[in-house]
Amino acid sequence: LSVNRAVLMSAWPNNLGRAAGRNGDHQVRSSWRFIPEDRDELYDWATVVDDDAETLDGRVFKRLVYDASVLPADAEDGLFEVTLLLQGFMREHALSVLGNWSGRERDATQAMQFLKLDGGRFGTLFAAQRQALDNIRHLIHLHVGGEPVNADEDDQIVLRRPVFTKVRGAGVQAVGIALDDTNDPFGAARRISRRWRIDHAVETFVRRPNGSKMRVSPEALRTGDFVEATVTANIRILRSRKHRKTVVEFEMHEVVRLWSAGEVNVSFLCKAAGKASH
Repeated sequence: LSVNRAVLMSAWPNNLGRAAGRNGDHQVRSSWRFIPEDRDELYDWATVVDDDAETLDGRVFKRLVYDASVLPADAEDGLFEVTLLLQGFMREHALSVLGNWSGRERDATQAMQFLKLDGGRFGTLFAAQRQALDNIRHLIHLHVGGEPVNADEDDQIVLRRPVFTKVRGAGVQAVGIALDDTNDPFGAARRISRRWRIDHAVETFVRRPNGSKMRVSPEALRTGDFVEATVTANIRILRSRKHRKTVVEFEMHEVVRLWSAGEVNVSFLCKAAGKASH
């Protein structure tokens, strides 16, 4: 994401976005790597294609991919899914393998991993991300139909990812992740694994001062932490005999803590004290 062609991570004050120490340019040079701020330019930046996943229970899956015209000349042939980096303060989250699942099979369809982000005191920078997601929703609905619905809440960005996938009776199926007493402490998911499969986990990390990432438990991330989330668009068309509905949600694959809530408070308190002493 960019703001006035400056990479967003470098626009946050006090190195909040951890731009310092990273490899890469802090200005937009390769257009395909940054979301156009103008909707008309966005139409040439990405498009929607069919997903390889089978149609299940009246659902059709789509993917948001880069338009071939914006990819570098030396890019390999094929489709490249659009992946976004979002930054903000954690407000609510359920990032464990089981998400917010109650443990009851009847609730498996509603079980979600989720992450709610806001901009804290930096609403203008955060609003640029919200606007970019709104523009992408608009683009997707132009391709597949339906009315864009903003699922975000109260100046927040809400990321969601279903915990379970229904096990089909036939056909090729994705391999589920290994469940054990650590990620399924009461064995509830294992008891329904013949009917409901978990085929992913949200990876969680902390960014070290040298720029490397260290894998941590989801429980290590707390409300108020400043994080970076790697996100893709989940596009589903739901069909019945009488209705057709397009659902667009943004789901996280990786969440990296850039600064803990305590580190953020100390950093800005020190900055304020420095100004007061001059």
